[in-house]
Amino acid sequence: MKLSKHRLSCYLIYCFWSMLLLPKQALATIDTIQIGDSFSQNILLKKNLEYHHTKDKIDTIKCLSSLERIDTLEKINILESIPFKPLNENLYFGLTDKSFWGRFVIQNKGEKTQELALEITNPNFTNVFLYQKNKDKLEIECLGTALKFDDRWHRNIIFNITLKPNQVKECFLHIRPSKYPSNFDLYLSTKSYKKEIIKSENGIILIFLGLCFTFLALLTFALYIIRLRYFWYYILYVLFGVLFILTDQGFSFQYLWPNHPLFQQIAISLIPNLYLITGIIFVQYFFNTKQSYTLIHDFFQRLIYMVILFIPINILMLFIQDIKITRLITFFHYFIYVLTCLFLFYLFFLSLKRKHDIFPGLFLLAFSLHGLSIIAVILQYIDLLPNRLFPSIAKDIPPIATYIDDFPMMIGMLIEIAIIIYLLARRFRFFYKARFATLRKVATQKQQTMYDLADGIEMERQRIGEDLHDQIATPLAAMKMQLQSFESPQNKNRTSKQKHLIALVDRLNVDVRNIIKDNNTFAVIQQEGYIPAIKQLMLRTKSMAPQIRIKPLFNNFPFEQTTEISQISIYRIVQELLNNIVKHSEATEVIIQFTKQKEGLLFSIHDNGKGYDIDSVKKGVGLNSIQRRIDALSGKQTIESNQNNGTFVSIEIPNDSLFEESTDQI
Repeated sequence: MKLSKHRLSCYLIYCFWSMLLLPKQALATIDTIQIGDSFSQNILLKKNLEYHHTKDKIDTIKCLSSLERIDTLEKINILESIPFKPLNENLYFGLTDKSFWGRFVIQNKGEKTQELALEITNPNFTNVFLYQKNKDKLEIECLGTALKFDDRWHRNIIFNITLKPNQVKECFLHIRPSKYPSNFDLYLSTKSYKKEIIKSENGIILIFLGLCFTFLALLTFALYIIRLRYFWYYILYVLFGVLFILTDQGFSFQYLWPNHPLFQQIAISLIPNLYLITGIIFVQYFFNTKQSYTLIHDFFQRLIYMVILFIPINILMLFIQDIKITRLITFFHYFIYVLTCLFLFYLFFLSLKRKHDIFPGLFLLAFSLHGLSIIAVILQYIDLLPNRLFPSIAKDIPPIATYIDDFPMMIGMLIEIAIIIYLLARRFRFFYKARFATLRKVATQKQQTMYDLADGIEMERQRIGEDLHDQIATPLAAMKMQLQSFESPQNKNRTSKQKHLIALVDRLNVDVRNIIKDNNTFAVIQQEGYIPAIKQLMLRTKSMAPQIRIKPLFNNFPFEQTTEISQISIYRIVQELLNNIVKHSEATEVIIQFTKQKEGLLFSIHDNGKGYDIDSVKKGVGLNSIQRRIDALSGKQTIESNQNNGTFVSIEIPNDSLFEESTDQI
């Protein structure tokens, strides 16, 4: 169809005026940013910024390649003809295969030279160019993760702009197509003000790291006690989560591997995968999905295999130049993350419905903010949620505007860790109660065994005493009476043999009665009291060895409050030690001391006898009996002895073995 002459002339006139007026209109649509001497705070560049989003391979205007480095004024002049449009929203483009061009004009209206900082709040762009045009001069600067961090002075990408008094600069910002989400904002401030803000940024991160590592220290301590090994996966999960935040915010590139830009690009995708794997494994163990939720367990296993498979694919993405292919891979990767979060929520709700004893409600609360923030950010990246959610809204609030990206995730992690510690504390309390009950049962059984053993021994001693009384003491008395009957009324003088036999029978009778009394120890203690019983034991010892002087020191120890078994055991230990002194020491002085201590009873026996070599002496029945009784009382024995320097025996017995109420205090 042919055009009429009138229509053709109108079309040519329209094109002519469009070509003449297009650059002027582009220049006229934005306001010049005017900086005075008092300027310092952040300015979010919105109404002062125009932008143009080009396609991946070639620009629609003047055939300017999006991957081409502009290094001449002629090419800058070409940019001035591009149809930039005013910015009416934040610079949130998500996953895109387009290149970003931005344009703004800035003028120093003050009398001092201004050192300004233009900040891009995304530290993970590979290449970003800033072109500053001042009349016939062109300044070019390139920053990004493709270069070493030495070229930057902040975790975000910050360009330096120097303006002399009354100087005007036209600035063009070029961000090449990215394999990662292209979400950012532009802020303008003085360098001095930005350096003050850095202190706040570092303070927030240090507080976050301090809380995380404090929680991890508490977790490690708890795990050392209750030995739930699978919680180590949670510790790894938290560590990878912290490392992901540091990497995503640029801190790791700034402080951990500043000279390895390639590793920074690998870490952006590698660390989240490790973070996801350790989190899934922990949930599997915590909820015992292998036994209780078989289908969910199988799904999680397949997810782990897929994520492991994605690790080399993400690394290969660095070498794939086609943005569309990398975009599809990233889309599928995000799909796995969202699907994992949804299945985790499903597992928590299902466990809550079944009313399991693993606190699924608290676990759901712990994961909610964390998981929802991940889902929300991913849905923004793929344009399924509006960008004006918490992260983008918070970016309008200075001075935290430049480091708020992962703030919901940081808060979610802290809440999650705190709740996990609470759950672990609940388990620790349950573990402690179970262990307490077990220890109490063991202690009760041990004490009951000691009572049974002591009762058996004392009953056996009592039986032996009764046998001695019936079978020996009574015949001895009868023998004495018969010997006395041999005396005739006419001859009242006894022969020496008769006197000797009668004296021997008297001595045997006394010994047998002493044995009978010793074998009925508890009856003596009940009748006379514990300390009098010990003193009588010392008197009998002295009667057997008159040359020994025994000095007792009791120091107000409450023997009457101790258990029967401990009283009998201590009595037998003292008795055996005194017998050893009489038989072997050749001592002339013995000091027995009972001392009350905070932990229990300390009693010692010190003699000035000939002593002995501890290492060369074989333990006989007496010493073994002493050691068994000390072990039964959970006591501790110390012996010090040297040739011709006497012997010192010290025995410590804890309160737990002395008093009835000790079994309730284990």
